[in-house]
Amino acid sequence: MDQPLADPSCVALYFVSRLASHYVKVVLSGEGADELFGGYTCYNDPRVFRIYQKIVPHFLRKALRAIARKLPDIKGRDYLIRACDKLEDRYIGNAFMYDLKQKQAILKDPSIATAPQRLTRKHYYRCRRYDDVTKMQYLDINMWMVGDILLKADRMSMANSLELRVPFLDKEVFKVASKLPTGLRVNKYNTKYAMRKAAARHMPETTAEKEKLGFPVPTRVWLRDEKYYNIVKKKFEGKTAEKFFNTEALVGWLDEHFSGKEDNSRRVWTVYVFLVWYDIYFDDDNQKVEKPINHLDELKAVAEARREKQLNAPGEVIMAAAEAITDDDEAAPAKKSPRIPVFKKKAKEAPVEEAPAEEAPVEEAPVEEAPAGEAPAGEAPAEEAPAGEAPAEETPADDGSEPALVESEEEPAAEDASDEEYVNISNPEDDNVYVAAKAPATPQEQMQMAIDSIEKRSKYLDEPNVISDEAVNDIVSQIRFFNDEDYDEE
Repeated sequence: MDQPLADPSCVALYFVSRLASHYVKVVLSGEGADELFGGYTCYNDPRVFRIYQKIVPHFLRKALRAIARKLPDIKGRDYLIRACDKLEDRYIGNAFMYDLKQKQAILKDPSIATAPQRLTRKHYYRCRRYDDVTKMQYLDINMWMVGDILLKADRMSMANSLELRVPFLDKEVFKVASKLPTGLRVNKYNTKYAMRKAAARHMPETTAEKEKLGFPVPTRVWLRDEKYYNIVKKKFEGKTAEKFFNTEALVGWLDEHFSGKEDNSRRVWTVYVFLVWYDIYFDDDNQKVEKPINHLDELKAVAEARREKQLNAPGEVIMAAAEAITDDDEAAPAKKSPRIPVFKKKAKEAPVEEAPAEEAPVEEAPVEEAPAGEAPAGEAPAEEAPAGEAPAEETPADDGSEPALVESEEEPAAEDASDEEYVNISNPEDDNVYVAAKAPATPQEQMQMAIDSIEKRSKYLDEPNVISDEAVNDIVSQIRFFNDEDYDEE
């Protein structure tokens, strides 16, 4: 497995899954029934401990617990140890292995040890208004079922290409279980009481009322066998164990179990599984254990090849295009390249100055005495236009009014390109004036401008002089290469 799981039933579940895979592809399993309907025998503890905790004060219970821990593994000893504290301090779930003192005793660095109550505190707080049995169920649903039961069922079945389904975890089944009172889940008669009564309608009563039995694996017996005792002891004294644990404390637990003084099978098995898992995945010197294929180096090589391709591809494309342009340029006359479009602000139109109309010079005629019958003095004689000619337009006299605007038919002179204001399209609020892009006169200048643009854009990426394929395609698509069609347009 890719993560350590010290539940001994993994071994049995693996072989059962392998056997079932020879006949079927999908199986139904009973995971979740005990957590929802109250099937574990430990759910009887609140009812059994209630009288003892009411009669015996807490300080006396603590003294009896200290004495019981020094006794051999006899009947009633475990009761005195577990019934001492309240539920929140005592029940950590079915996966409880070590208390804080035991962790500090076996760890190489005792400072990293944490009290198991820190993991359960938030769950007990959420269900603080419920009875003790419901609290235990809630804790197991959120810790034991998720981190052990479902994990091992999924991994062991899929290791044998077997699909496993858990019908008891259907949301409709959960709705029924959540409405059952505590007395119909656990009582003095049995655990999972309501579910057993429902099952008795469809199967023999002896089967429905059968005592709760897990998926036992004889680790307790194995560790008292000299052959397996030596295998585990060698692992406990190895370099991996010395890296993380106090090996003397580990061997002490193993010796106590081997001699029959203590039942340390679960504690010993948990550490042993971790050491085996660590050697498989992290100990490169251990040649006896088959190592999983590490695809990380292969993926790194692929990524490096793609990166090199990205670095070289733009340069190769540009150089090939430059060579083609050079060949075409040598065979055809040079042609002025069209101006590269640049986003710019519309130039403000300068106010047109009103040019005063030119006054025609008025010649003063000499004043002569007019003979009788002619125009009075001060008035010029009217001249008749010659036949066939249009009369000349008279120039209006300047009366002091604003002269009329004269629109010139000639096109206004082009504005100086250096006076144009260009907008920073990345930040339109930028008031800086940008110099207009110079139009390339030759294909080589145009190619050089494209290369300079690529180098400028590359500074916005994480690595210098590296640009994405999309950016390169965008830049290259804007380059207008010289070809025969350009010359045909002229």
